[in-house]
Amino acid sequence: MHDDDVCALDSLLMFLYIGSYNVRRWNTTTALRHADEFRLLLIKYHTEVFLLADKYDVPGLRDFASLAAKDAAERLLEPEA
Repeated sequence: MHDDDVCALDSLLMFLYIGSYNVRRWNTTTALRHADEFRLLLIKYHTEVFLLADKYDVPGLRDFASLAAKDAAERLLEPEA
């Protein structure tokens, strides 16, 4: 556990307690100004959570993180209105 990402580990523990997690890692105002970069960071973050879930064999979290990463990727690829 000492080499695991602290924020991803926090998400794992949150998932174990409440069945979901949210990303508390970034400033929302900054995220809104740099939406594409933020979405890329979200994809990376959800992938880190997915890998942690795989490492500790938490299948529900693996599924949740996988769907979250997929959603972030789809939003990144959406054409601008």
